Amino acid sequence: PSGVETVGLAGDRLVIVADGDVWVAPLEGLDDFDASTEPLLRFGEGSVSALSPSGRLAIFSPTLGEVSAFDAAAEDGPTTVTPVEPFEGSEVLITLVGDTVALLDTENGVLDIAGQRSTLDEPTADARLQAPSDEGSSLAVAVRSGLLEIPLDGGAARSVADAQGAPVAPAVVGDCLYAAWDDGSLVERCGSGD
Repeated sequence: PSGVETVGLAGDRLVIVADGDVWVAPLEGLDDFDASTEPLLRFGEGSVSALSPSGRLAIFSPTLGEVSAFDAAAEDGPTTVTPVEPFEGSEVLITLVGDTVALLDTENGVLDIAGQRSTLDEPTADARLQAPSDEGSSLAVAVRSGLLEIPLDGGAARSVADAQGAPVAPAVVGDCLYAAWDDGSLVERCGSGD
């Protein structure tokens, strides 16, 4: 399909999200997959999605005004649907940290973590949320000036690294956090980082 934004594995299934439409196809028989078939789910224009390494899929639909989430490895539709207040901006990013969904309105710096909103002090036009992870107690947000970390339970954002440049999405692997910017800045932090 065109407009593909998320492709990944969820157990023994392939998950494809394109233009707010979701297809879930078993790996066995993948040769028979036809993208012109009716999608399993439709979330509407402007939807954004995130797929965790374990196969949890979360989709924010501005059209529906909600975040839908489910285990795409075992389920065929949302098991959790949460209403979301509208964002003023049209560019919204999404990620997952465990079961916690985080959204960022990059035009206005408004961060929504499980329904709790705050405004980041740093410019967020080029910001990148961390890649989806299966666990964690905080969210990493890379901005042009460095790396921010925000506790999932509601603390203030704190700067954990400085940089100058366009960031890529930070990644958490095990207990290590990795981040990079196009100016050559790199961050690798393992353990608590304190």
